[in-house]
This record gives sequence, structure tokens and C-alpha cells, in this order.
Amino acid sequence: MGFHLSAHPLDTYRAVLQRLGVTRSSHIAERAKGGAARLKLAGTVVNSKERPTRTGSRMAWVTLSDTAGSYEVTLFSEVLSRSRDLLAEGTIVLVTAEARLEGETLRLTAQEMEGMERAAQGVGQGIRLWLEASAAVEPIRALLTREGRGKGRVVVVARTGTGQEVELALPGGLQRLAPAGAGHEGPARGGGCGGGLNTSEPPGRPKA
Repeated sequence: MGFHLSAHPLDTYRAVLQRLGVTRSSHIAERAKGGAARLKLAGTVVNSKERPTRTGSRMAWVTLSDTAGSYEVTLFSEVLSRSRDLLAEGTIVLVTAEARLEGETLRLTAQEMEGMERAAQGVGQGIRLWLEASAAVEPIRALLTREGRGKGRVVVVARTGTGQEVELALPGGLQRLAPAGAGHEGPARGGGCGGGLNTSEPPGRPKA
């Protein structure tokens, strides 16, 4: 007896979802326990059903699937009119929704919806490079300047003569990063990286 395991379409966007702060379907109810919560959700369209409202407008219930399961989002007329072309089965979408618990029932109301490919293009991932010699900073800066500006932040980390580390966010940015699992470290994290220097005690991690 054999088993066939297939990846979920969202697996391709794993780094993007993390960067966007997307909530998995298994955590939605927990997030809504403290009251109405505005969440970013992602999923593949499984099916959708439309019906007219009492005022003559249209609304829809859309079932989405993510890596943790499936869930249903309600789209009222304004959001529906902007998003109808995204409701074909198999479309991968990013949804900004209000999550609310009414008794034991979880209700999700979409406020915005966009295609995941478009959402991914607007996300600036980043890369952090540990340098053994500060002389490498200028060639990297020149490369970014020549290739043009992108959304990805590039932070270089160099060790000073006193044993501390200095972080420098370079201008230019990355135009495109390699797919997830390609071996670089990203996104860049840590306070004080937004265009200036950040000096901190060395954390003792190995240098590339």
C-alpha cells in the first residue's frame, strides 16, 4: 500500500507569507478570541458561491485552502466587484479579513483580496551578508547601483578591530531573490538596520 504526498501550492510562497505576517487557518480562531481581529490570510480558491442580497447587490462565500486546512470567507458587494476575477478554482489569493467569533461560530469577512503573485511582487525580502573584510562593501554597493533599485534590503555585517560588529544597510536593494531554500539568509532582521549603522556585541555566530 503506497502513499502519494503532494505539496500545497502555498509552499512556493512560504517566505513571502512569513514576510506578510499571514495567519494560518489553524490559528484564526485563537486570534479572534480577544475580539474582532484584522488578519492577513492566504489560500487557494476551492469554490465560491454567489447570491443576491435583499438590497439587490451581490455577495459571495469563498472556500479557501491553506497548508493547515480550509476555511470560508464572506465577500460583500464592494469587495466582490473588485475581486470576482480572482475567484476561479485554483487561484492563489491573499485576503485581508476581519475575524470575529459569534458564540462558537467563526466569521471571516474579506476587506481586500488580491492575487498572490501580485502580492509577492510588492514584498521586499532581504539578505544579510557577513564580511571578513570591509573592503568588500564597495564592490557590493557598486553592483547594487549598477543593477538598479529593488525592494529587497541588503545588509552587510563587518567585524571591527575591537571585536564588535557593524551593520550597514546598502542603497540599491535586490531586484530579485532566489527561490526559498537557495541558501541565502533572509529576510534581513534586527533593529537599527534602516539606512544607518548599528553596533552591537558580537553574537558569536559563524561568518560566511
